[in-house]
Amino acid sequence: MTRVLVRSVRNLVAGAQAVEEGDLDTIVAKTSTDEIGSLTDSFNHMIGELRLKERIKDTFGKYMDPRIVTRLLDRPEVAEPGGARRNMTVMFIDLKGFTSISEKLSPHDLVKMINRFFDHMTEAIAENGGVVDKFMGDAVMAFWGPPFTSPQEHGTLACRAALAAVARLDDFRAEVVAELGADARDLEIDLRIGVSTGAMIVGTVGSHVSKSFTVVGDPVNLGSRLEGANKAYGTHILVADETRAMTEDSSLQFREIDLLRVKGKNEPIRVFELVAAGSTLGEEECREFERGLAAYRAGDWEIGETAFGVVCAAVPDDLPSRTYIERIAHFRNTPPPNNWDGVWILDAK
Repeated sequence: MTRVLVRSVRNLVAGAQAVEEGDLDTIVAKTSTDEIGSLTDSFNHMIGELRLKERIKDTFGKYMDPRIVTRLLDRPEVAEPGGARRNMTVMFIDLKGFTSISEKLSPHDLVKMINRFFDHMTEAIAENGGVVDKFMGDAVMAFWGPPFTSPQEHGTLACRAALAAVARLDDFRAEVVAELGADARDLEIDLRIGVSTGAMIVGTVGSHVSKSFTVVGDPVNLGSRLEGANKAYGTHILVADETRAMTEDSSLQFREIDLLRVKGKNEPIRVFELVAAGSTLGEEECREFERGLAAYRAGDWEIGETAFGVVCAAVPDDLPSRTYIERIAHFRNTPPPNNWDGVWILDAK
């Protein structure tokens, strides 16, 4: 009797050790119908539940961010409709020139390219603590903040993810050419990123048929608008002032780009460019750009044009400076109204 009891207990111990090492296929043989047998049944049932959860994570983790799946499994009440208002950061990444690219590639090659792009972008997001919210055509939406990151770090993490996404661009281009061959050599492959921070609703929204764990609110709309605003300045990453203000990483370099009044908002928003690593912009060029921006807002076209010209002479591919030189040329011929406040109205969504 002692040997039977000891053998059953040893089987359970061995099973527990196997599960501890990650083997969820473990099944302990039931050798009796007493309390040890009941304990064995409970153990096998528990491992079956763990195995089911892992399968759910593996399956749905491919359709939504694994961190959301894990949270829904750990706290089922999160799946209930409703949400909480929290200060969070949202980011939109869009593949530039997708329409022209789609005209040059076959559907099969286009899907391969988009999937490769999403691989790089989601890795950049995940490595910096972000949650992928959804894929929208050729764009990715992600967010940071409680309950997935601390209330103090989400702005910094989002900015790091944006820089990581830009840093992966060269590898993505090389992989596209390697996979698609000569058809991809002439493609203009680039990206645009918008980052915004503010109070938004995070929670489960949707109908009785389909639901999504997501974020909604004005900062979300602003992030999308900033992504599109990169077109006007030739920039890669535009960041809202609130995001820049909460960043704690002194290595992040920003320069103010403009005061924007986006559609549907009366108050102008101060917008900054997050300068990518390896940029040729030095401190002197940033000071000249700042001087030119102040002169532009004051309506002093001569000083503004001179300052932006200095930046272009030092960094010929600085497109924001060229954008302001073109604006100043326009205002010389068509002066703004007397009550002009230096704010640029962004009509495009």
